[in-house]
Amino acid sequence: MSTVILKLAPLIPRFVPSEVQANDARECLVRLAPDGYEHEVRIHGNPEFIDPGEYLSAAICPTCGSTISFDVTDDFEASTKWMSELCRQLAIAPAGSLRCSLPWCGHMVLITSLEFEPSAVFASCELRVVEPLIEDNQLAELVAAISRVFGVPMMHVWSSY
Repeated sequence: MSTVILKLAPLIPRFVPSEVQANDARECLVRLAPDGYEHEVRIHGNPEFIDPGEYLSAAICPTCGSTISFDVTDDFEASTKWMSELCRQLAIAPAGSLRCSLPWCGHMVLITSLEFEPSAVFASCELRVVEPLIEDNQLAELVAAISRVFGVPMMHVWSSY
C-alpha cells in the first residue's frame, strides 16, 4: 500500500526560512492538518526536486510546452532514462545552476524552469505531513497560511511512495 505525503514548497528555489519562520510554519501545519502525522520542515543545502513520487506523469518544456510522459508508453524507457540522468546530475550539482537538454524537443533549459504533471518544484526547503485528511478548501487555507509565514508564494505537491 502506498503512503501519501502532502509537501508544501516555496516557488522561489533558493528560499530558506529563518528558524523562527520554520517553527511557525510547522506549528501552522500541525494546526491546519492535524489528522496527519510526521509534520516536519526540511531544509536542503541546495534546491532539490520536490516530487510527486509515483504520481509523476510528465515533464513539460517551459519553452515550447511539449511533454515527455513517465507513464508506461512508447517513450517510457527514454523518459525514465532522462529522469534518472537528471536525478544523477542533481546529486552532484546545485539545481539552480544546472541546465539540461530535453530529448523530446531539443531545448536547453534551466532544470528549475521545468514544469511537471502533476505539480512538482525545485526548492531549498519543504514542509511535509504524512497521510493528511484535508479538504480542498482547507488545503488552500494551509498554502495561504504558510505563504504568509514565509513571506513567499508556496505550492503544494501530493506525493505517493
